[in-house]
Amino acid sequence: MAFSNIINGTYGQEKEETSSQKLELGTRMVFRDGREYRYAHNGGTAVGEGLVVAAEALVAHHGSDGDLAVATTAAGSRTIDVTVEGTAAAKNLYKEGYLWFNLAATSVHELYKIKEHDAFGSGGAATVTIEDEDGLHQAVTNGTDTVGLMKNPYDNIIVATAAVAERPVGVTVNAFTADYYGWVQTRGISVIKIDAAATCALGTPLGTSAAHAGQVSAVGADTTGGIARIHSLAGVDNEYAVVVLYNLD
Repeated sequence: MAFSNIINGTYGQEKEETSSQKLELGTRMVFRDGREYRYAHNGGTAVGEGLVVAAEALVAHHGSDGDLAVATTAAGSRTIDVTVEGTAAAKNLYKEGYLWFNLAATSVHELYKIKEHDAFGSGGAATVTIEDEDGLHQAVTNGTDTVGLMKNPYDNIIVATAAVAERPVGVTVNAFTADYYGWVQTRGISVIKIDAAATCALGTPLGTSAAHAGQVSAVGADTTGGIARIHSLAGVDNEYAVVVLYNLD
């Protein structure tokens, strides 16, 4: 499939969703007023509007620490055999995700977009095909080089939990149907649900709540993971507020 990278959206397009994929995950949509969105796939649970959503947590047995064994593979190859650890992985679970190399002691420290892969059995090997038309930039050596597998951060997004295991990737702009494709907002004026023991004043920086999934609360400083700032009326606990989004790309 050939997909456009950035599209100029029309107002209302951000609320559209479909049961089948129409664009590459992570495609950016920009509005004339500066608002920006990313194309995403919702996971298995419907998500309400105005909530923070996050990428799925990395799977430890799939190389979250970059320690999966690989077969010796020549530079220029578009395929590489990877061995996972104790958890099986369905065919193309990591399609549109990334294969990345880890060890500081080796010469290979690169990242590749995954085009497709076979199914992995528990502790088994499978062939991964990368998108790069020129294939691997450097040769890979079994027993020396290791890799990790990472899903596309916009695939199977979830409501940001109180103990976020992955980074926030956007805010829902309407009810997002389970297993559908649509848009989450990443920049500009937006509306978001507030979790606040006290009213949040204008200009207050906001980060993901530690108490209520999908909501935001005040953070002490811009250095503590802020993703938005109160823009209009002061935010009130368990109500929605107009904010300016940032730090979500």
